[in-house]
Order: sequence, then C-alpha cells, then structure tokens
Amino acid sequence: MIEHTLGGFQLPPALTQEIMHRITNVSAASGPTSKPLLTWMAATGLTAVMLLVGLGVTTTRFQLPYSLNAPESAKTVEIVDAPIIEMPAAKVTNVKRTGASKAGAAGNGNWENGSIWAAAADSRNDTESGSSGWTQTNGPYGGHVTALHATPEGILFAGTIEGGIFRSSDGGETWGPANEGLRVYEDKALPSIFAFAQEENILYAGTGGDLFYSTNGSASWRKLTRLREDLGITSVALISDALYIGRPEKGIFRSDDGGESWTPINDGLIYTDIQRLIVSGRTLFAKTPDSIFRLKAGEISWTKLVIVDAWKLNTAESKITGFAVAGDIIYAATADGDLLRSRDMGDWWKSIKPKKSIRYFDGELAAVGNTIFHIGSGSSDGRVFRSNDGGGSWTMFNTGLINQSIQSITALSEKTLYVGTVDGVFRSTDGGESWARTNTGIINTYIDNLVFFGNALYTIITGEGIVKSVDGGTPWVPANDGLIASNGGTLTVSDGNLYAATNETNMGTWNPATSGIYRLADDGNAWLPIRTNMQSAKERMYSVDQLALAGKTFYAIAQMGQGQRLFRWRAGETLWTDLGLNDLQWGTLAVSGSTVYVSAGNRQLIRSVDDGDRWTDVSRRLPNWEWQSKRSFREDAYDLVFVGGTIYANSDDGVFRLRDGGETWATIVSGLPDGGVDIQLVDGTTLYGTSYFGVFRLTHGSDSWEKIASLMQPYVPSRYVYSLAFDGTTLYAGTAAEGVFRLSLEK
Repeated sequence: MIEHTLGGFQLPPALTQEIMHRITNVSAASGPTSKPLLTWMAATGLTAVMLLVGLGVTTTRFQLPYSLNAPESAKTVEIVDAPIIEMPAAKVTNVKRTGASKAGAAGNGNWENGSIWAAAADSRNDTESGSSGWTQTNGPYGGHVTALHATPEGILFAGTIEGGIFRSSDGGETWGPANEGLRVYEDKALPSIFAFAQEENILYAGTGGDLFYSTNGSASWRKLTRLREDLGITSVALISDALYIGRPEKGIFRSDDGGESWTPINDGLIYTDIQRLIVSGRTLFAKTPDSIFRLKAGEISWTKLVIVDAWKLNTAESKITGFAVAGDIIYAATADGDLLRSRDMGDWWKSIKPKKSIRYFDGELAAVGNTIFHIGSGSSDGRVFRSNDGGGSWTMFNTGLINQSIQSITALSEKTLYVGTVDGVFRSTDGGESWARTNTGIINTYIDNLVFFGNALYTIITGEGIVKSVDGGTPWVPANDGLIASNGGTLTVSDGNLYAATNETNMGTWNPATSGIYRLADDGNAWLPIRTNMQSAKERMYSVDQLALAGKTFYAIAQMGQGQRLFRWRAGETLWTDLGLNDLQWGTLAVSGSTVYVSAGNRQLIRSVDDGDRWTDVSRRLPNWEWQSKRSFREDAYDLVFVGGTIYANSDDGVFRLRDGGETWATIVSGLPDGGVDIQLVDGTTLYGTSYFGVFRLTHGSDSWEKIASLMQPYVPSRYVYSLAFDGTTLYAGTAAEGVFRLSLEK
C-alpha cells in the first residue's frame, strides 16, 4: 500500500491520491498483448514511475531567473516546485460499454516564427498519424504539466509527462507542440520534461533520461548529455559558462565545455537526491527532500544551511518543504509550518510567518521582488496567499485555482504568474487574486473511459470532470451541469441511459460527501442525481471505480477505508449492501440479470447467480487456469463483458466465452496475433479490442476475430489505446497521454 511517501520521501496528499488512482487501474500484464507499463519503464528516457518508484526519488523542476534587471513584464524569477508523478496505468475495463454505446535553421536565435508554430499546431491536432489513417482530435486539452519556463521575450514553455513540450507566444492563450528532435529513443516516445533553463538564445530541457538543447526557440531540439547512465535530470542551472544538472541519487554535475564532459561536484553534499537547483547571482543552491545546500563562487564544497530563527533559542531544525529566491533574499518553508527569510544568502534566518492567516507553510512558494506567493495543496484549504511586503503581512484569495496539486510555477512579475498542475496550466494576471485555466492546444490527457452516447462522445478528465464533444472530438466542452463534483469516476451505459459515478477530492484526500451516481437527462443537458447516499451499514463509499446495472439494481466496486469492495443497491433502499468480497484491487465487474461476475487480483474469477448473495470461485474452469496456476506471478484481473447472456473474459493468452447456463468455456483466438486482445467496447452484438497489432472486431457468436485497423503509427507508449468508442461509422480511441484519436470505418 502506498502511503504519503515514496522511497522515504514525502509526497503531497494530492499526488498520493493520484498515485493510488493510477495504481488501482494498473495491470501487471506481461506478454505481447499486455499494456506497455514495463515497456515504458525500460525506455531510454525514464518515466516518472522509474524516477519515483524504481529509484525512490522525488523529482522537481526549476525556472532559472534569466535577468533580474529585465523589465518587470519580462522578469522571470525562480520559485519552489513540487514533486511530480504520473503513473502510466494500464486499462482495466470498467463495465460493458455499449456504443451508439521540421525545424527552423539552427542557431538563428529567432524566437518567433508564426508559420512554423501554426503548422506545428495544425499537424498535432488534425492530421493523420503516419499511414494508419488515425487522426488526433482537438483535445481534450490539459494533462500533467511538470515544468514551466518563460523567456525574456515572454514566450512560454510547458513540459509534460510523456507528452513533450508545448509552446505559447500569446501569454498562454493557445499552445502548440514543440517536439521536433525529442523522439530520439528506440520506441520513438516523447520524454517527460522535468526542468527548463536558458542562457541567451540557448534553451535547455532536462528529461527523465537526458539533457536537450535548442538554439532556435524550440523549433528543433538536440540531445546534449554524454552520461554513462540515463538516470534522469531533475534540474538544470547556468552560471556564466558553467552548466549544472541535478540527477536523482547521483547528485550534481558540472560541465565547462557545453556538455561534452561532466564532473561530479558533491563534496559536502550530504544528500544526493537533487530536487532543484536555484541560482542567485554567482551562488548556486541545491534543494534535496529535506535540506538546502549552498555553493558560492570559488568554493569547492557545499555548505548545508541551518535554517532556524537566529533570534529563538533551542529551536530544532525542521525539514525544508519549500524554497524561493528573489535577488539576494531567500525564503524557506518548513514541514512544521514555519516560513523564514534570509537577507545574507542563508547565514542568518528570521521567521516571518504571521501568527494568523496561514496555518501551514507546506504548499509552494514563489518570490518576485518583495512579493511572496504561497500556493498549493498544503495551504489552508487550498487557498492562495500573497504578501507584498516580504512576509510582513498576508492576504488570502481563493478564486479560480480549482486544482491545488501544483507541479511547477513561474512568475513574470508581481501580477502575472503561471502554475502547472495535473490539470494543465492556470494563469493569474492580478497577483493571484483570480485564476483561469489556459490549456488550449496542450494535449497530454489520459483517456481510459470513453463513451459514445446520444450523438456525443463523453469522457472524464482529471480536474475538468466530464467533457463531451458533439462533432467528432473538435472541440470538447465541460458537461458537468447538475453534478456536485466530478473530479474523477466512471461512465457506463445501461438500458439506453448514460450513468456517471463521480468522485471528488478535498486537499488530496477523498471527500465522500461529494461522491454520487447520476443519470444523464433525456435532453442531454444536465445530470440527474440517483437518490442514494453512497453509504453502507458500516461506512461511506469514498469512490466508485466500477459501476454496472441490471434493471434498477446497481453494483459498484468502491474504495473504502480498507480497500476496494463490492456493493449492491436497489432503488428505494436506504443503504448499500456489502456483498462480502474483500480486496478487489484491480477488480473488474460484469452483470446480466441476476448473474454477476467479478474478476479480482491473481486471476480470480468469481460468479453469483442470485444477485450477489452467494459466490462461487470459477477460476479453475477457465482454459488457462492450469498454466496460470504454475506461474510465480499471475496477472491480475480479466476484462469481463456481457453480450446478452454470454460472458466474455480475456487474458494475455486468449479470449474465453461462456454461454448462458453453460459450464465449459470456449477459447476464441483465431485471427488474433499471439492470441490476446484487450476487450474495450461492446457495440450491440459486436466486441472491439486492441493489442499491439491493431484493432480487432468479433461478431457475437463468431469464432474468429477480424482485424479492422492498425494502431497509430509510429507506435509510442503515449498513444497506447486504453478505451474505444464507436458512433456507427467512426472509431474513437482514448490514449495514454495524447487524448483521443479517430478513424473512419466507412469504406
């Protein structure tokens, strides 16, 4: 079980919840048709999972102050960043889904070329991917923005998880991809971007595996690093002609020849987990998970800063959670809720935390001149605090910044600042008093629940809630009218109705009071609540991960205090009934009439024929049981779907079918390369599924699958298909990190 730490380092509650949400949906599948979790982890550009889980590292980014003497409108100052993570998650089928259920010239220093960026945006959003015929739709916009940077000219860059880099020349109103040259790895995957830095016309990007640079405003990138091990670059800094990088578990390296050779500079550095590098003049600061180290010009050994109030006696040093620099003034936030200021580069400190207004300083800090911002999931109830007098007094705001999981921050002035979150970019132009989401063009969205219903596509996006498109994915608009909360959940179609089970978080913890089940109104304009209080006899249901219906009986695999469990509720009942199945992590659910199938971990398949009152383990009846039982590690849950009274189950070595009333499963692998497919959609009496080899279709009753399309080409992990929808003529695919693609089947 993941607590609020990974590898011994503190994670914000919002990110812990995000990790748990991802892991809940991860399949540990292996073999040619399994999800590409291991493929991603093995890629040359390591993913955030490798950085955080495999190496036990908390990674952050940093925005290098370009020039403290630049005009206020262009000034960019370093601020504290937050740990970042996005677990690549393999798809687990929720329930039966029913369809109907090239670069500019290098070295020219030109930061503006409208034709290049217009063409790039067009090619990203509405052109065919290779020769496969798939077209990326315009969204849904948003996703995990892990790094932000602003040039002196005001050009903005946003780094993402597995989605590369996006660029804006209009203050964040619109964005376009800036990824030319980043697909250098064997699988052509885009790297995760953790840090930016800039020196004159050279822009640097630190990734999960390498350091890239651009001399033409990101029209193209080149790989720079010459390192023996690709362990990720969490931070980048420049002082004069020296280039510095921070690496997880390896400390800090310096290059004096433009990156051709690197020398470790770790003397005095007690901890080598480097989260950020921060520059003030010719002084370099390094933040580790607990401490701050300083290296002045001419020094050869780092000094650990003792960050305690010099005017208080017997004050124990606390863990440092936040750090910001504004000129020669530096600020540090501690885990025990203090905020301190130093005017002499860290030798002496004074507490500036007011006795009132702010409860804890465990959010994120930004500093511009004498103005300090405190933003993030750790601030009091997620609010934004600002001080215009160096911490002497504070004002609280809470307008518009609906996602408090801050991943990166950059401030252009005391008035204009941007934050990157797990829901994209937010901007404030009034010093943090109000915020607006500015994600148009950023497509880094994970789509694992895509449904076509009533002439519209629906899906759920982190932070956005439910979004829909009535014109094939261009554009997507919010569809949350009538919902109390919609930060997560699942969609399912039953008996001609679309249902949504919604979940919500409050400061990174589940808020069960806002979870609920809704039905889309007949006019499609609002959601109608199902009159159920999400309460069992013992406790409330925190979140619904699987939802299925049989008439007016609802079944839900829900997150409780002790893990996932299966519940049943009939219209008119006061409470949900706990059906006695424990620890359903990675579980899947399918229902037809009074027959209920549940697939739990370790390939356990359980059946009830009396609405869930009694259960029978039928795992041993499956054709692959003997082979599965001999494996030291068996895969987790089967995908399960009903077509009429016939249940289908899949695994990496076959698709199995059991007709109503029967006990013998038939194996249906004809037409499937290597025998496996992920069942992702039922459209009437037709099943659709995907594997590495393409999209396959099975007509109910047939014994052979038909390949109807290839996957997006070239294949990259961010384009792996996690969900399908079909409108009768066009197939839609929800991907791991690149939104939704479409493919016309009219031929």
